[in-house]
Amino acid sequence: MADLVWPRQCGGCESTRSRWCARCAAIVRDALVAGPQRVQPDPCPPGFPPTWSSVSYDGPIAHALKAYKDGGRADLLGPLSQLLRTALAGALDAPPLRGHLVRGGAVLIVPAPSRPAAYRKRGRHPLLDLARAAAPELPIVDALRFGRGVRDQAGLDAWSRATNLRDAVGLRRSVAGAWVLLVDDVVTTGATLVESRRALLAGGAVGVSAATVAVTRRRASSEPFTPRATLA
Repeated sequence: MADLVWPRQCGGCESTRSRWCARCAAIVRDALVAGPQRVQPDPCPPGFPPTWSSVSYDGPIAHALKAYKDGGRADLLGPLSQLLRTALAGALDAPPLRGHLVRGGAVLIVPAPSRPAAYRKRGRHPLLDLARAAAPELPIVDALRFGRGVRDQAGLDAWSRATNLRDAVGLRRSVAGAWVLLVDDVVTTGATLVESRRALLAGGAVGVSAATVAVTRRRASSEPFTPRATLA
């Protein structure tokens, strides 16, 4: 029973040294020092928003995200939220969002939608919790929902993911007049971000950027981004 309440295995590599071992902590630390990177899928689907990420989705990071979302490892919120916070800083400091902020425009943090079945199984919205931990000083709105049933995206190719999500996302809360910073755990094919962006713009958002914890290694990225601002 104690292991369920206070896990003894590392959430990244499953070693028994600690819940989050020094080696996995070093991966996060190195990513924070390197700073966020602007990323995009390859091929990049039409409508993909400007997106920043902090680390590759493999090894301990991939394991930690899966454990956090579906393995009951809420204790991994700390290191994962640090990575998301860095990606958010990259998005906030990049044009045209930076110009929108300078002009006094409103910004909302919006997590990608969760399937109702996944929410019932987990009993929580992991991305919403992650966004709140990463940017407690910014307004966060759970504005997106699935308007129809969709399949789990795991194991689907790019075409199947896009087809699965097409016209599936709608709004539960208004985003009119705000720039939306969309939050997700990982960029794979970009289908979730594309469909979410469509729904947000249709709902009156003036622009959409995105930030994710990780990006799949098989995806291409553009030049490294060196942030000039941080979330203080």
